Amino acid sequence: MRLIGSWEWLPECDKTTVAEQAILGLSRKKLDALHGSLFWTIGRLGSRVPVYATLQQVVRVGRVQAWIEKMIAIDPGCIQKHLSLYSLCLMQMSRRTGDRYRDIPASLRDRVCNHLKQIGAPELHIELVTRSGGLDKSIEESIVGDVLPLGFRLANVTGR
Repeated sequence: MRLIGSWEWLPECDKTTVAEQAILGLSRKKLDALHGSLFWTIGRLGSRVPVYATLQQVVRVGRVQAWIEKMIAIDPGCIQKHLSLYSLCLMQMSRRTGDRYRDIPASLRDRVCNHLKQIGAPELHIELVTRSGGLDKSIEESIVGDVLPLGFRLANVTGR
C-alpha cells in the first residue's frame, strides 16, 4: 500500500480507486494491522502538495473533500491507535497551499483543524492546515519514507 501511495505520477482515476478502497479497508477489523499504512497511503494520494510530481497530478479538491469527510467520521479507537499517521493523512489532504484550485474550502479546513485539536494532533500539522508553511525534518521523513541523503532537502513547492 505504501508503495502505491508513493506513486505521485499515477493518473487521478487510479489514485481515486486506490484511495477509496483504502478508506473501505479502514472499516474492516481484519485489516487492523494495515490501518497505519492505509492512512499513510490515503494522505499521500490526496496530498495538496506533491513531493516530486507536478500540480497536474494533484487529485481534484471535490474528491479529496469527500475523503476528508470520511476520515473525520472514522472510529475514534482506530484514530488513537494510529494517531500520528492519521493526523499526517488529514494534514496532507487539508494542507493550505494558497492556491484556490488545490485548497479545500475554509469551512472544511476549520472543521479539520478543530478535529485535529480534539484528537491531540501535533501543533505543526494544525499549523500547516491553517497557515501553510514548510515541513520539518520528521514530517519530511514520514512522507518520503526514508531519510534523505546528507546535503539533500525537499524544496518548498508551494506557489509553483
